[in-house]
Amino acid sequence: MARKPLTHEALLEMSRSCAALLNEVGAEASTTELVAAAGVSERTFFRYFPMKADCLRPIMEDGYHRFVAAVERQCVEGSSADLLEIVRTAFISSYGVGEEGLDRRFLELITVAEIYRRLWLAINEETMQALYAPMSQVLNLPTDHIDVRLAADAATRLAVESIRLMALHSLSAEQAATQVADALRRHPLMRPVAHR
Repeated sequence: MARKPLTHEALLEMSRSCAALLNEVGAEASTTELVAAAGVSERTFFRYFPMKADCLRPIMEDGYHRFVAAVERQCVEGSSADLLEIVRTAFISSYGVGEEGLDRRFLELITVAEIYRRLWLAINEETMQALYAPMSQVLNLPTDHIDVRLAADAATRLAVESIRLMALHSLSAEQAATQVADALRRHPLMRPVAHR
C-alpha cells in the first residue's frame, strides 16, 4: 500500500525546523543534522528534498506566496494609487511579522551561502513570474507587455534588495522596504552618468 504524501503544512514545518537548525549552526550543518531536525527518515527527507538546499524550498516558497498574495490583494483593494507603495506595503505585511527563521543569520545564509543562494535566486524568478498576473491587471495591459514584465521585475527587486538589507544591516522589513522603494523612486538608471 502506497504511503500518503506529506501535506504542505508538514513540509513547511519540516522546512522551518531545518531553517531553525541552519540559523543556529550555519551553512555547515550536515545533511544528517538536517534530517534529524526535519524529524523524518533519511529516505523520506530525500524523497521530498532531493538536494540539501531543497529543505528550505517550502519556507522560501511560503514567503513568496504570501508576498504575491499581498500584492494581489492590495491591487484589488486599490489601497494606493502608487504601484510601488502597493508593493512596499505588501512586502512589509509578508515579511514584517514574526516569520520563524527569518532573522539576520538565516537571511545571510540564503543570500550568501552558494548552495542556498541558488535556490533563493530560482524562487525569486518564480516570484517575478507569479507577479505578471496582478501587474497585468492593475496596469490594464497583457501579461506579456514589457511594462508588466518590468513592473513584476521591479517588485521582485524590491523584495530581493529588502531581504539583503535586512540581512546586512539588521533592518526591519519596513525599514528595508522603505529604503529600497525610495531608491527605486529616484530612478537610478535615469541619472546622468558622471564621467571621470
